[in-house]
Amino acid sequence: MRSLLLLIIMLLTSSLVFSQLSQPCTGGQPIAYDDCSAACAVCDISVLNGVTFNSGGWQPDHVNELDYSCNSVSIVMNNNGWIGFVANATTLELKVVYSNCTGGNANVGMQALIVESPDCQNFVLKACKGDATAATTDSFNLVANGLVIGQSYYLVLDGYAGSVCDVSVEVVSGGGTPQVGVPAQFTGPSNLCPNETATFTFGPVPNALNSSWVLPPGAFLTNGGDPSAIPLNQNTPTTVQITFGASTTGNICVTAYNGCDAADNPSCLPVTVAPIPDTQLPPDTICYGETYTGIDGVSYTNNNLQTYATTFPIQTYFGGGSSGICDSLVKIDMIYLPSMVTNAPTIYACEGDTVFVGSTMVLSDQQITATATSQNGCDSVVNVYVDFIENNASANGPLTINCTNNAQLVGSGTTATGTYAWYDPSDNEISTSLTATANMGGQHYFVVTNTSNGFTCT
Repeated sequence: MRSLLLLIIMLLTSSLVFSQLSQPCTGGQPIAYDDCSAACAVCDISVLNGVTFNSGGWQPDHVNELDYSCNSVSIVMNNNGWIGFVANATTLELKVVYSNCTGGNANVGMQALIVESPDCQNFVLKACKGDATAATTDSFNLVANGLVIGQSYYLVLDGYAGSVCDVSVEVVSGGGTPQVGVPAQFTGPSNLCPNETATFTFGPVPNALNSSWVLPPGAFLTNGGDPSAIPLNQNTPTTVQITFGASTTGNICVTAYNGCDAADNPSCLPVTVAPIPDTQLPPDTICYGETYTGIDGVSYTNNNLQTYATTFPIQTYFGGGSSGICDSLVKIDMIYLPSMVTNAPTIYACEGDTVFVGSTMVLSDQQITATATSQNGCDSVVNVYVDFIENNASANGPLTINCTNNAQLVGSGTTATGTYAWYDPSDNEISTSLTATANMGGQHYFVVTNTSNGFTCT
């Protein structure tokens, strides 16, 4: 009863295993059918023991597809019947017993085949045997090798040359219901990144052909397949790719099954997909004309003629992978600093002085454009005019003073806005013009003072 119940359940959940069978065999149903597509499948072929069929009511079908040669005997369908079954062993041996044969030609008897078919249109021969003698009662053994446990096949019985016989089948070896074993492994990552695709490995599972996967909310098979009918490899693990949503916590559970049995308990793996918070980095600045290479590897150049600072986010991703080190959105406010050009006030200097504007040495009147460093660390262009104020002075001499004559001092110098002054050896001012009278001996001084825009040269 357990086999029949499981058979019904698996037929509802998997169209793959029984795609060639219209329904499972249940209590009260015939076992043998005249039409391939109408045949049900028995989970234990041993139920044939003690059952006798008569080939008289069967009509030939799939004559061309089932045209085989077995041990130099041509097999041609005349009145064939179909019995579906699920293999329980890689080798199945049956004893076919026939009796009360009539019809045919000089020889009467039965012929039998075991075939595999997914659609009752395309067939793969697994075993065949034809037996025809003058005796109306006889038997022969039919052996099929290389069967896949849990997979469905057909036993085809046919009257030789149209013989109508009573026929029974005894299972010599290979009977029983295929039981699903324990999975060898179920592995995969437990911590996943949002929207990540990860690979999970399941099996192999003895005697299981398919599996049903239950996924947590938001997850789906990457290839878009049906999670209730994922085929399993027979001798190697089966890999399945699953794509997850933005956030979920739950289990991935897998139940292995064949056409007649399912695992007693599903195999489950817990998985967690947690959202990753954004990372906000401190603001950074880009000077005008410079290029900044972000952590995303993209270069950003400040070439906008701006008079104020602006900000914008740079977004990139760190890490990644099913190890749990997930991508993280990183944001940074980049401050684009404007171009800085300064027209500085005129620099005044006295003629003969040396003036440096930045690293440029200036010795005469001229306009200078120099680059300096501003308070925010960026280059700043400075335009400045250097004006040298003309300033020179000379005097006559040396002169001699005697008892009767004073010395007449005469100075020269260029000034449009300045003043003249003569000083005696005691630093007393004795004149404010180009000339002065010296009435004492010693060093006298002629001073020319020139003033321009508030700057004075002496």
